[in-house]
Amino acid sequence: EITDYAISQYRLNIDTFTDICRNINAVPILMTQPRLVVQNNTKKDRQRIRYDMVGLNHEMLVSAFHYCDTAIYDVAKQKSVHVIDLAPLFSGKSQLFKDHIHLSKEVGSKQIAKEVAFQLEEILKEE
Repeated sequence: EITDYAISQYRLNIDTFTDICRNINAVPILMTQPRLVVQNNTKKDRQRIRYDMVGLNHEMLVSAFHYCDTAIYDVAKQKSVHVIDLAPLFSGKSQLFKDHIHLSKEVGSKQIAKEVAFQLEEILKEE
């Protein structure tokens, strides 16, 4: 079950992380999580998603990720923090994942690392 309490706690965690970073003179950067889970996963992909581990059905898991992304975007806007937005670029791309969230070392990790490096470089140029 996805509760308002769980969503607000997640948002509070991100908010607190951002404040702690700034308190130690670090620059917080938030990042959305790439995942196999998307609304239109194939039957084959759904077999790789560990619903038993997360305790949610497919629709609820898609919603949970949406709430997480929304919390990240909201805190980033409120706190003027950069976001490395990986979810829309990589989510649902079956070849990148071993299961619902863990990347394949050969393909997924390399592609994600390249994109993080690229976006981080762009952020550093702005700073």
